Amino acid sequence: MSAEDMNKAGKKINSWIHCVVGIKTSVNDSPSSTKSSNSFFAGLEVLNQTLSIQRKGNSTLMIRPTIPFVSETIEVHGQQSTSPLNIQLSFPGDNGKCQQQSGGNLQKCSVELESYTHDDRQKYEDPTNWNKVYNIDVFNTDDEGYYLTNHKLVLRLETNGASGTGAQIFANAAFHDVHINVVEDQEAWKGKRCSSYADPHQTTFDG
Repeated sequence: MSAEDMNKAGKKINSWIHCVVGIKTSVNDSPSSTKSSNSFFAGLEVLNQTLSIQRKGNSTLMIRPTIPFVSETIEVHGQQSTSPLNIQLSFPGDNGKCQQQSGGNLQKCSVELESYTHDDRQKYEDPTNWNKVYNIDVFNTDDEGYYLTNHKLVLRLETNGASGTGAQIFANAAFHDVHINVVEDQEAWKGKRCSSYADPHQTTFDG
């Protein structure tokens, strides 16, 4: 299956694909028996769909392409160039910003996947040139309140436009949301402990 086939079928990346072949005696007959391949995830795989972050801590989201991103090559005065694919990151419900007022923060709001030029297309033959892990650092911001406003955050990922016919399967593609759990397991928080003590001779706390 090619990018052209996926475009014709109206499919984007992050789809599961499998092929079925069969044998038939004539064009109009139904196959007498079929054989199906294993399913294959074609797109940008999020390797850790759920993150756990300590309060005021950080964690790393990892993304790896399972198919190469190939954009259109533009040549100007003998110099070739391509446009990268941008993966945009945001926290839903916060006006599409990549920083949430109470909970999450990102060091950068997008990640770029580079593409090789037409002259360097042979580099796609070696998967180690494109099947690599991209890291995104996610931080927990602290609003200095005693209680966390939100222990659970959602991070949304989506690609922008892409240049070239085949690259359109990468354009404006959504990912499954990444869920972030903010963990607070310290009793003595910020060096202070909240507790009460009573005189053992008292039977009530009203004096």
